[in-house]
Amino acid sequence: MSKNDKIFIHDDLFPQISSEKQFQEYVKSHPEFDPEYILQHCYIHRKETRDWLESIWEMFCNYSEPDFLTHLREPKSFHPFTWQMYLAFVVLTKKYDLQSNTGVGPDLQIKIGDKNVWIEAVRTTPGEDKNAAGLPQSGAIYDGLDPRIARISNALTEKHRIYKEKYRGSVCKENEPFIIAINGSETNTLNESRAAESAVYGRGNDVLKRLPDGKMQGGFYELREVVAVQKNGKQITIPANYFCNDSYKEISGIIYCEQHVINANSYGRTPEGNLYLLLNPYAENQIDAREFNIGKLVTMNTDRQIIRDHERIF
Repeated sequence: MSKNDKIFIHDDLFPQISSEKQFQEYVKSHPEFDPEYILQHCYIHRKETRDWLESIWEMFCNYSEPDFLTHLREPKSFHPFTWQMYLAFVVLTKKYDLQSNTGVGPDLQIKIGDKNVWIEAVRTTPGEDKNAAGLPQSGAIYDGLDPRIARISNALTEKHRIYKEKYRGSVCKENEPFIIAINGSETNTLNESRAAESAVYGRGNDVLKRLPDGKMQGGFYELREVVAVQKNGKQITIPANYFCNDSYKEISGIIYCEQHVINANSYGRTPEGNLYLLLNPYAENQIDAREFNIGKLVTMNTDRQIIRDHERIF
């Protein structure tokens, strides 16, 4: 398959439709394709999204890994591969020096001076945890938040393991930053960066701090270094302090987004308007935000205060 192919080329298999019944018939008769791919391909009202995705692919195709389009169309692959493609689109739009993917190593390689910044993309799914599926229900905030923190934790630790075992010191030099890009649209909290901050900075309830002059200052929070979730009928604890010490110093930061890629060009948003870059203050390879910054910058200082650069939307 040539990289010059388009994403949506199966018009003979998926003629345009406008009903759920017809869509389900397509899904049943073509299990070799991801249902999300089929939906975007065939639904008559998705033309604007199809055209937008094709325009992104046209920018990205010469940088993509071999057989990218084949994988994108496979079951359970449309979302993660379009997430990777969208990140590359943002990188290219900002004129960073994206390198071609040979199929070995993390998903994206960006040349910054004499080093690379490496990005590994992943999406979170509910897995078997029904409490992490769908939109959060009414009730105590942590009842809906903690299962989603657990899914972020699972994605982060798995990609960290793969990086250390397969990439570090071989494909990736030990002095080069490594970022994990997590899409949480399937474990949405409806609160933008809150789940990511809670997962890596141990963010609990917001609190006010009294200053020496008696005034109150916000921006502080209770520290929650673990969360409790149910697994196989038992309560287990999950770390929520990955960026509060040097245990995960190999991770320079995470990019977090709770928006599905197919909605990224809606409502007049900027290309990276719903991305958050959370930096690890204990990382051995720090990210210089003046040289590389995607989305809204979030950092934590030595007082455990979270600082959000919400004006930094390019």
